[in-house]
Amino acid sequence: MSAWFESPDLATVVVQQDGKDVPIKDIPFVKETPDLATFVKRGYEAHREVGSRLPLKIDKTKPEEVIKWKTDNLPKLWEAGVLDRPLTKVEEYEIKKPENLPEGLNWSDELSGELGKTLLKHGIPKAAVPELLELHTKALTNGLKDLDSGYSYEETTAALKAEFGADYDATLEDAKRLFPQIFKSERDVAFFAKTGLGNHPILTGILMRMSKGVKADTSVMNGNNNRGTGAMTLQEAQSEHADIMNNKANPKHALYHSKDPATLQYVEDLYKKIPGSDAKVTIG
Repeated sequence: MSAWFESPDLATVVVQQDGKDVPIKDIPFVKETPDLATFVKRGYEAHREVGSRLPLKIDKTKPEEVIKWKTDNLPKLWEAGVLDRPLTKVEEYEIKKPENLPEGLNWSDELSGELGKTLLKHGIPKAAVPELLELHTKALTNGLKDLDSGYSYEETTAALKAEFGADYDATLEDAKRLFPQIFKSERDVAFFAKTGLGNHPILTGILMRMSKGVKADTSVMNGNNNRGTGAMTLQEAQSEHADIMNNKANPKHALYHSKDPATLQYVEDLYKKIPGSDAKVTIG
């Protein structure tokens, strides 16, 4: 005959223990109780005992009394299992980058650390972290809906490849060369790099179509003829740097973020191609 706590009615009942959901039938207090009647009786007695030991009549207008009550009584509630013991370190929250983070959203370890400090300050349980991260992600993605306008990165790129056909790669290169000729401000370039908009296929498509109309003007497409000598403008260097930083399809993207020495040197050398200056300039 099965134990009383193995009944179907209790199969889905879980309780919090050390910040985790645990089936109630696996709790020693339950397993060591011979029958349901004894369990109810012991539970009631424990309830009365905790209540009798925790004086609730305090003057809430006096902060010192509230603090003393918490100091004296909260440990008793933690030990009795009535409340979860709060965490003592930010690291205990184990806040990590979500595996399903949508494309276009950046993860900041610095901000995740700030989140941990806030949770710790207010005694938020660890079990709330996944829900808070999911809610935060939803808030950000909802803010991007108007920008996306129903177009996914992959679908828009595929449409551009169908539009330009065999000329896609060459026209894309022309668009990259046109970008710094249109957006000349370092502030503008940094904005596009930081937000990732500079690599969005909708903007890329616009530049690709424009490039066809101005291609005959070599002073525009070649950056005042610097390309012919191997030189680059500051905007061109920043544009290629931004593409490496933010475009996952760029073959140097992963190497750059893994701090590959050759790739870092390549980026530094981009700025050395600027006439009159060999100083390294960074974006963001």
